[in-house]
Amino acid sequence: MSSQSVPSLLLKRRPISEAGFTPTTAQQAVIDHRGSPLAVFGGPGTGKTATLVEAVIARVNEGVDPNSILILTYGRESAANLRNQIAIRAGSTSFEPLSRTFHSLAFSILNEKVSPDDRPYILVSGAEQDAFIKDLLDNSLVKLPWHPDLERAVTTHGFVREIRDLISRATELDLTPRELI
Repeated sequence: MSSQSVPSLLLKRRPISEAGFTPTTAQQAVIDHRGSPLAVFGGPGTGKTATLVEAVIARVNEGVDPNSILILTYGRESAANLRNQIAIRAGSTSFEPLSRTFHSLAFSILNEKVSPDDRPYILVSGAEQDAFIKDLLDNSLVKLPWHPDLERAVTTHGFVREIRDLISRATELDLTPRELI
């Protein structure tokens, strides 16, 4: 081994501060708003998320129970990002997710039990749906008559995804098998 010394760096956790966010007048109005619904609009990069985080933190700092706050967003990634930002800033946790997708909220409402005998709904992921469809396509007992141009495609992941998309669209449009044909 060489007798040279290895350089080293010491990383220190920076304190979490609000110094990175100075709200505009409109953003401060959103943060301060209480008592009624409020729709906030803005394009990408206008500070909607930062304003929302500040509004939630302000309420938590006022003593509002974090479990009584719900933020709805469009994607799982943005919901997780919001939850993380709020948890880091608030320094507290909640039992219910503060931020959810519209789909997650709808799913949890569907699974509210009316009686103990109710079976919960199960959310099947896209990958699980694809596997089920692939199993159906691979089933030797039920060989479907595919057009010769499609026979090689039937075994591909892309074809399976297209079948899943077709089933989803047909379901959304409430098409019967006969109507679909």
